[in-house]
Amino acid sequence: MDTEKTKISMHIHDCLSGGIVTSGETAIKIAEAVISGYYGDDKLKKSQPLVAVDKDEYWLIQGQAVERAGFQEAGLTPGGINIEIMKFDGRIRDLFEPLRLPPLPEEEK
Repeated sequence: MDTEKTKISMHIHDCLSGGIVTSGETAIKIAEAVISGYYGDDKLKKSQPLVAVDKDEYWLIQGQAVERAGFQEAGLTPGGINIEIMKFDGRIRDLFEPLRLPPLPEEEK
């Protein structure tokens, strides 16, 4: 029986040595499930296409910016949904929507 446990343990180690999220395509599928569950299918549709960026230990998934009322009047530009997914275990490292601030006015000389 110990031999079976050793085989299983070795197999799990071999599978996980590169992580379980080994491709950008897999990371995008995870991100789609998270966006749909958290924000809804409408926001997922508006965020397409999603792009995967390899950041060594995690995948950064970036969605397209979605227009929102009131932001442009305030001089803010909403960014797309960003999700960071750890390669090793698929854990969501971060989920955020950045705002691009207007440039600061130059000081008068």
